[in-house]
Amino acid sequence: MNKKIGLVGEDPNDTESIRFLLDKKFSGSVSYQILMRRITGYNLDSDHTKRILKVECDKQKPDIVIFIRDADGICTEKKKIETCERKHKDLSKALKVKSILLLNIYELEALIFADIDTFNRVYKTEIKGGGDVTYIAEPKEKLKRHTRKMQKTFHESHCPEIFKEMNIDNVIANCSYFREFMTKLDQMINN
Repeated sequence: MNKKIGLVGEDPNDTESIRFLLDKKFSGSVSYQILMRRITGYNLDSDHTKRILKVECDKQKPDIVIFIRDADGICTEKKKIETCERKHKDLSKALKVKSILLLNIYELEALIFADIDTFNRVYKTEIKGGGDVTYIAEPKEKLKRHTRKMQKTFHESHCPEIFKEMNIDNVIANCSYFREFMTKLDQMINN
């Protein structure tokens, strides 16, 4: 049962990072197709994008499309979350395939805090873990601040390499929104 999963993200680094992380769980049972490679950020919300995405899905025929988006707000900022969810529903209406939203609360880098030990090992930092990552505002900036005087300074372009090293079980255990996403995705893959 090899399912084809299409990945649509705001940034190529985000898309590649999530592919590396998901492959730790679904290796051998799914293949990945990066869709909409040239369209990034809020350009994903245009009518033109919907048409291009529909054509790409008709051509590549994924079984499931994952939309990787940032809420740019913490979990208590409900309006920002609802806006992203509404945009996902609007985009997915045009498709003839199942879709799921991975809504990163605040941004993708929050997931790094769910497995901070990996980051600490790679960057030789001592950032304390614990707590719900959905409450971390500006995680990218926090990681940059923690490494600015280190030999290796964090940059968002490093995310794919970090995610390649991360332990998906730690991320699932320490991030409620990612755990919910994985439960839904697992059901979609196995049905």
